[in-house]
Amino acid sequence: MKNLLLINKKLNRISLLLLLLLLLLFVPQTGAALTKSFNVINFKPAIDDSKYFMTRGSKTLMQWSFRTGFYSDYAYSPLKLNLSGSRSQKLIKQYLVFDVFGSIGLTDFWQIGINVPIVAFDEYIDPITRLKTYRHSLSDIRIETKFRLLDPDKYFVGIALMPFIEIPTGLGDTYVSNGSVTGGGELIVDYIPLDVFSLSLNVGALVRPHFQDQYGANIDDQFLYEFGVVAGPFKKMAFIAEISGKTNLNNFFKNEFQSPLEIRGGMSFDLPHNLIIKAGAGRGIVGGAGDPYFRAFASLSYQHSTKIRAGKLPPAQLPPLYKDNMGIAGLKQLIASYKTNFSIGSYQIHPRYYDRLDEIANVLLKHPEIKMIIEGYACSKGTEERNMILSMLRAISVEKYLLSRGVPQKSLISEGEGSANPVGDNTTNDGRTLNRRVEFKIAPTETIFIYSK
Repeated sequence: MKNLLLINKKLNRISLLLLLLLLLLFVPQTGAALTKSFNVINFKPAIDDSKYFMTRGSKTLMQWSFRTGFYSDYAYSPLKLNLSGSRSQKLIKQYLVFDVFGSIGLTDFWQIGINVPIVAFDEYIDPITRLKTYRHSLSDIRIETKFRLLDPDKYFVGIALMPFIEIPTGLGDTYVSNGSVTGGGELIVDYIPLDVFSLSLNVGALVRPHFQDQYGANIDDQFLYEFGVVAGPFKKMAFIAEISGKTNLNNFFKNEFQSPLEIRGGMSFDLPHNLIIKAGAGRGIVGGAGDPYFRAFASLSYQHSTKIRAGKLPPAQLPPLYKDNMGIAGLKQLIASYKTNFSIGSYQIHPRYYDRLDEIANVLLKHPEIKMIIEGYACSKGTEERNMILSMLRAISVEKYLLSRGVPQKSLISEGEGSANPVGDNTTNDGRTLNRRVEFKIAPTETIFIYSK
């Protein structure tokens, strides 16, 4: 296990070095050759494991879990200018962008990801000649990383920080690129009172070069904000509503053109084999830069979840409470019909289970040759990723309790099984209560246990 941890640390460092090398090699070759401008592609899809479209959640992917997929984003009339007092003229009539993205968890609280926007077509109308130009290119590549500071499964709210950098690869003269390196960060705060309902607020800033473009628009640093709500009353489907916007810091919300605001709504569907489909539509509210008259988008993504095992928890120093001896036969009888059940969305052990857990701890103390598997389970509510994590946390909670009673670490192994192997009907409240559980098994002698010394 120690060797595995050392390998993980080395891989994390190698990943950072490769990222820095990419930036050093790539940025100077792109930024110098492009026209400084502003990017009207305001839709920056969330590439974490949240249910939202653009709003991010505080949770991060588990270590070595990854998510990959693509978004298609169509926007009609995203950029209009009022030139020399004349009526508003469309500068970009429409565009279609395909966002190809991927993210990976480097630790259980740190992930990194990349989004590559491919502009399939961009219909640009010259404001002087009124000639239409159809182009295709890349837009600015976005690299972001997220650090989870508070876990919403353990605390009242979840908090994370998300620094990002955008590398100019698009066409600044048709407003699908900033034309220069930009970057910034966002603070993510979310609240998940139920598995079927969550709220998230993102606030941050975008730092970019300051200048005035050819039509008099002031390009400056921006304040960013997003707010999202997810409600999932059905097993595999959730409804999503979002609002997002930004404004220049030098004239805070004083200029509508420089303060775009957009609303979006849609749904997500969980498919077999860890596939997720999202679809929705949106519309700009104030007519700012990048506010479309209409937006439609859809995505398909795959999320791989690493099945983790406990075994890294330090043994507690408390003395054992019991000294009587039941033996292995008694332990088998004890655990045959015993399960620890949990409240929805919780991994806290109810005090009514303490006495029986103490009995199990007593037998394991007297028989160190016994190896026991602790299996955590969840009901079918929520996503497969969340249920896998929740079931693992339930198993770890029981393991922690047994360790606190003096049971040696090498006698225990915890596994999260997600919503597999239900013992109750997941269509009823009583059945789901039975499925939110921890079970025990005595391992066969040929089972290999992994634990830390």
